[in-house]
Amino acid sequence: MGDTEKTTSAAVDAERVKHGSGRSGSISARVRDSFDCGVVRHFFTSYDVITEKWRSSALAGIFKKRLFLRIIARIRRTVAASIERSTILRFVSAQMKRLLSLTLSYYGTALFFFGVYTSIIYLICLMLPAMGADMDSLITGVSLMLVSLPLLLSRKTLAEAISESRIARWLVFSVFGFRREDLASVKRSRGRADVAFIVGMILGFLTFYVDPLVIISGLVAIPALYILFLSPEAGVVVFFTIAPLLSAEAAVKFIFILAASYFLKLIRGRRTFSLDAADFLVFLFGVLLYFAGKINYAGGDASKGVDMYVVYILFYFIAVNLIKSEAQRERCRHAAAYGAAAVAVLFLARRFAFVFIPDLSHINSNVVKELFSFIEQAAENAAGCVLYLVAALPLFTSSFLRRRGDSKPLRMFLFAAVSVAAVVYTLSRGLWLGAAGGLLLFLFIYNFKYIYGLIAFGCMVPIVMFSLPQKAAGYLAGIFSMSGSRTIGRVIVRRTSLSILKDNWLCGVGRADGLFSKIYSLYTNTPHFSENSQNLYIQIGIELGVAGLIVFFLAMLLLMIKAFTAVRFTRGGIRLNSAASVAGFAAMLIYGMTDYIWADPRVFLIFFMFAAFVSAYN
Repeated sequence: MGDTEKTTSAAVDAERVKHGSGRSGSISARVRDSFDCGVVRHFFTSYDVITEKWRSSALAGIFKKRLFLRIIARIRRTVAASIERSTILRFVSAQMKRLLSLTLSYYGTALFFFGVYTSIIYLICLMLPAMGADMDSLITGVSLMLVSLPLLLSRKTLAEAISESRIARWLVFSVFGFRREDLASVKRSRGRADVAFIVGMILGFLTFYVDPLVIISGLVAIPALYILFLSPEAGVVVFFTIAPLLSAEAAVKFIFILAASYFLKLIRGRRTFSLDAADFLVFLFGVLLYFAGKINYAGGDASKGVDMYVVYILFYFIAVNLIKSEAQRERCRHAAAYGAAAVAVLFLARRFAFVFIPDLSHINSNVVKELFSFIEQAAENAAGCVLYLVAALPLFTSSFLRRRGDSKPLRMFLFAAVSVAAVVYTLSRGLWLGAAGGLLLFLFIYNFKYIYGLIAFGCMVPIVMFSLPQKAAGYLAGIFSMSGSRTIGRVIVRRTSLSILKDNWLCGVGRADGLFSKIYSLYTNTPHFSENSQNLYIQIGIELGVAGLIVFFLAMLLLMIKAFTAVRFTRGGIRLNSAASVAGFAAMLIYGMTDYIWADPRVFLIFFMFAAFVSAYN
């Protein structure tokens, strides 16, 4: 293994020299050589050695014991056999596959009569004042009839329509990762028009009791759940896009569904589960987090919000064990880019455009009100997850630098421009520092010549400060100033937090809602009140003690070593993407020095989501 490692390293280094990433005599080459020949480089790229030691350790050997493997195999055979023999599951699977073979005219017939009977039910309710008629039902019914008209004229099957539609093809093949052969093998099935009529009629009659939009949502959710259970990898890709837009409770539900899908695949032998050294430390950190919520100075169990943190760590292990191939990593990278762009657009819209939205109280349509309410809620969720932009900026940069692949430079440029604008308008100096640190790390990994750019940027800082307006220049200068009221307040909070840590360093104070503020009030008489220590690492030490802090630092260190090992022993687009992932993750760690970024549980989810993305590149 040592000879192979040296040969691979030498080949990769020779390739970099060949392309001019370092030349003798230049400053960048000397700096690179100092890293290449130093102990630091070999330490941060030695994850393969760590993996071998982990596999031969007694702790990892527990999972290889013959008795343990025999018990797992017996459980797997019993559960898998019952699943395979399930009549209900086989019936559902057969019916879902049959949906692909039906023609669009069949769906058009069902939708048309669904709309007709929805409108009829509306008219009946209109004639019965006691029932109450909702105009949204009529709008939905008419819309269904209009949508069904082009479908009635088509003779294509659903599988053929997906294969020929650009959007559907991108969604099914590029996002969900299904094979084209799966749709090509679908044979045409002739659906009966009377069955479609009956289905549409029944759905229309149900609107007498249930809102038609709820029925439509259910009809969309059923195949979506089937796809999720058929391919949990598709759920991971989708989650990378929608995670910052979901509420904390919705994210928990999605993770539980995804975990059930992965468990069913795992128990049937269709997926694998592995736990390396970095993953074990993340697991150990999750265990400490769980017991910190159960045993704390508040004297009781933690709130539901604290338990969410433990559920969110579960997604880390699901993602690490499902993101296996380069194609899956590429899909997750694109999904993260789209998610970051959505966060940026919604954040900017909430900051500038939402003030122009008129008052909707005079509108009778509940659909319009709920639609605007949904958009406002998504924008509010996005505003709480601007950290997503910091982690995604190096991914955008890697798309510009790639010479081959299916990346879209113009699209990524627009995404990056919107994301940078959103980061700037957060007016968070810690966020700016994290974004700058992540981008610089990525550029240095990509090519050490960018050290010249850093020197030039340092020389231009005084010129930029003099050219900016006085208010903006003063705000930027406040990063290094101790005279501002906000800076003084942060210093006081952190000093007080260090005093709390000094008195509770062994076991910590635990985790519970409002616990930190209660303890903080006992340590200070200043007017600077805080709900957290405004520093990620101090907060971890206060809540989990020195054990939690050590486990967290070791987990982050191993993840970094794992990522840098992938950077060292890969080439081309894989190396570029792995460098971007580790730079984005490092940006979040840098931002954690300036603020407690886990105050929102969804940011905790995003943190470990990108940790899984970093881990997947090795």
